[in-house]
Order: sequence, then structure tokens, then C-alpha cells
Amino acid sequence: MGCPASAQRPDIAIDTSEESADIGRAVHEALAWLIEEDAHRPVSGANEADLFGISAKHGAPDGDVKMLAWAGWKMWKQIDESLTDIQLEQSMEVTSKRGYRLTGTADVMALMSGRPDTLVIFDWKSGRRESNPFDQLKGYALMGSMLRPAISRAIVSVGWLRTGMIESHSFSLDDMTAFDIELSEALTSSSPVFKPSAETCLFCPRKADCPGRRQIVASAGLDMAAASGESANAMTPAALGALWPRSRMLKKVLEDYEDAVRIAVMDAGGRMDCDCGTLAFVESSRSTIFWNQDVLAPYIAPEVMQRLRPTIGNGQLKDAIGESAPNGLKGKRIKEALGALDAAGCIEEKTFPKLQFTAKS
Repeated sequence: MGCPASAQRPDIAIDTSEESADIGRAVHEALAWLIEEDAHRPVSGANEADLFGISAKHGAPDGDVKMLAWAGWKMWKQIDESLTDIQLEQSMEVTSKRGYRLTGTADVMALMSGRPDTLVIFDWKSGRRESNPFDQLKGYALMGSMLRPAISRAIVSVGWLRTGMIESHSFSLDDMTAFDIELSEALTSSSPVFKPSAETCLFCPRKADCPGRRQIVASAGLDMAAASGESANAMTPAALGALWPRSRMLKKVLEDYEDAVRIAVMDAGGRMDCDCGTLAFVESSRSTIFWNQDVLAPYIAPEVMQRLRPTIGNGQLKDAIGESAPNGLKGKRIKEALGALDAAGCIEEKTFPKLQFTAKS
């Protein structure tokens, strides 16, 4: 709805193979399986082997899939007894009398028990909230009402699996008719308009070849450059604030680019040469220091310790040790304290691949 022209099919293929998409597909299949399975026998932790198989099928991290699937299962058990005529992964396709076609797949579509005129749509979201999903769900409700003329009301819900929250909205038949008109005006226009934004472009299949997105990204880059350094001081607060929405889009474009580079380097075996240099994964490490007041007590004065929290950063910890150290012994005391934490098993070293660029000399 935010960008009518994106309803046209893309001219180039779009690669959707990324970890977040793999997790989403695996979690949706896992939840459909759990709900189907529950119709025949109680579901319990004994089914984790089956969930592992689903994770492996989609190449998704098993821990994430299990955590999100069981979170969705708990949500489902809050609502399943109030539903009847339950349909899972329900694909729909309708052509409106107003001249446009809608397609989509609802995760769960059902009727309210005792209320055959009330349609219930439930959608699982395995990612973090980055956009408003309710136009999508209102579209499902509209399709459901077109396919079931007896429907006069729809309740649409989103289950945010990472937070455990369920968000719901109710739409009357008048609401759905108004949405039908709104869609018709947007989708049947003889000159649909591209309206790129960080939110509307997030999952759009046309974003890679979208002329509107390319134009706004190019102008955003120039404006961001003008807003950096000393030149930013000459801009009014209103002008700086007006750049914020486009800066979010530019940030997302850069993130997508960096993800694409990482995938390309991985596909090339961990090293990729280009005209200007070499991109390669190198092993890097990160230290995590766990709070241990007993170990730190000899190195931090009691009055300083009282101001600290167990979640302080490494820099704050070193500052506290330095503040408590005798004159001239700051560096030595920090080294001793870190050695004591390491000996007590309070420092965890993790290695990870880091992408590094080396320019040609």
C-alpha cells in the first residue's frame, strides 16, 4: 500500500536466501507441523527431533528455530480452543470486482467458535518489528471475506515470537470495503507511483531494480555528505531532521550491500579478489568479562564499587580499577585485576570471522 508501483512483477530475479528468511520459513513450517500434530496427540518436548529436521531442511540455526517455534506454540495454546474450521498456510487468490488481483498465504485462518460470521487471521512474525504488518493482514481478511460471503467481521492478530506479544485488530465489513476501494485506487492507476521508504522497501521484491529507490538513495547520499562535518553546522535543525527518514533508507541499503558482499566472499571460499584489492575473512576475537565482585574487591575501593553495576562495560571497569589504584600503579593494577578475573574463569574469549579489505599497493 505504501508504494503502489511495486505491485508490478520485477524484471530481474531477487535472491531471498538469507539467514533471517531461512529462519522464518523453518519456524512457519515448524508451527504448522506442531498444530497439525496436536490434533492427533499431545505435543511435548519429545518432538524436538522433528523440529531439528525442519531446521536442517531450511538450513536455519536449530536453536533459533526451536526457541521461536515453542514461543509460537505457547501463543497458539492461548487461542486454539476459541477457534473452529482451522486452516493452516492457507493460500488465497481473488480478483476484486474493482479490477485488481490479490494473492497471499495466511499462516492461520479460522472462524470464531459460535460466531460463523467472524473470520480470524493469525500471522507469526519471527523477526524483529521493522514495519507495520497490518495492511498485509487486512488484505488477508479482505480475501477471506470475498471467499466467504457470510463474513461480516475479521479479527487479525500478529504473534511477535521474539517478544511473546500478541497484537490484534478488529475490522468490520465496512472497514474491509473501504480497504477494497483504497487498494483499487492504488493498484489500478494508469501511472502508479514509486514511494520508496525504509519501511515500504524492507521486503519488496522489486527493491533491487526500483528506479524510485535508486533515485532517493542517490539524493540521500549527497544530502548526508552535505550534513556531515562543519557544513552540518550551517543547516537548520528542521533541515537536519528532515533528512532522518532518508538516512534510515541509506543505512538499510548499506546493510544489504554488506550482507551481499559477505555472502559473495563466503561463496568464493573466504577470499575474493577485485580490481582495487582483496576481500577476505580473517579470524578475529572478542573478550567478554563476567562480573565477579569477590575477585574485583581487592582492586576496586568500596565507595567506587557501590557506584558500579554488574552490566558495566570493559572501559568502565578499567576506569574503576584505575580510580582505586595508588598513584603510578594504574596500569599494573588493571593488568593484575584482569589476570585474576581470567584465572577465575570470568573472561571468555570468542573467535569469529571478520571481513577485511586489503587495497592493492
